[in-house]
Amino acid sequence: MINYTRFFNECDCPQEGIDTISIWIHSNLINRYEDFHPGGNIHESINCRFKDEKNRAGQFFGRNYFIDIQSEALNPNANILEQIIYILTRFVYVGTLKPIKNSDINETAIYFMNNFSSFFAVNSLDFYFDLKDEDCILLGDETKYPETRYSSGYPSVLKIYSRTARLKQKNHISHEVINRMEYKTRIEFHLANGNCDFLHFQNLNGNYELVFLNYLPLLARKWFNHRREVVKIPHVYKLPYAHHLRQLNNLALAGHIPQYRELLKTPIRPKPDKKYGKNEVDLNWISHFATD
Repeated sequence: MINYTRFFNECDCPQEGIDTISIWIHSNLINRYEDFHPGGNIHESINCRFKDEKNRAGQFFGRNYFIDIQSEALNPNANILEQIIYILTRFVYVGTLKPIKNSDINETAIYFMNNFSSFFAVNSLDFYFDLKDEDCILLGDETKYPETRYSSGYPSVLKIYSRTARLKQKNHISHEVINRMEYKTRIEFHLANGNCDFLHFQNLNGNYELVFLNYLPLLARKWFNHRREVVKIPHVYKLPYAHHLRQLNNLALAGHIPQYRELLKTPIRPKPDKKYGKNEVDLNWISHFATD
């Protein structure tokens, strides 16, 4: 594990922000596979994990590797993409990822930025908005998790849950501290490959405010389509603390949601085990060339 700055604790994050950014890692870049685990460490805000792929019969046919970066390790006032690059570069210099040939730490960071899609992909991006319990009403059917609702579709794009229940279940923060939190209910937008076509890494090139504004029309569309499945916020127009959620709600109900002009579409992801034909672009050659 790398040493990293923890800007917040889980119970005192800003009232809104980016909850998690999950970065897919090309297996050609991995040096120590043992650093990746099926689940994350609840005490860490940056985690290496893997997820096995299985067919409908339950047969294993592949493994994907990820580095998950949570809100506690992100400075919302700094460039999000640059922070991601810095974190990925640190994993090279602790030995989890392979070094780039003939490159020092600064050259590696530049190389990763210029060739991001050859080594990495934004696997998912989660925006969150925290509310006071009394300002929202859960809708829809109960799930197996307490005080949690999911929108339809897979993966669900919209989720609402009790932060107090979630943190108490993790049981690594004093319950007294958890009970003192002002904003105890979280609304979360989960943008992933299965429900979003706009996960290009350059969409994260800016601070939180800029990234949010870039994604605002898309989030407004998701909110328009799914909000009635999970939550009702009777006085959203009057909430003094939920500026960006009000902005999102106003755009969703304005009658016309703009096109996603500021967002780039998700690039094609390399397939590490694929043998590319003569008439195909080999998306694996850069990762082979740079690390062999």
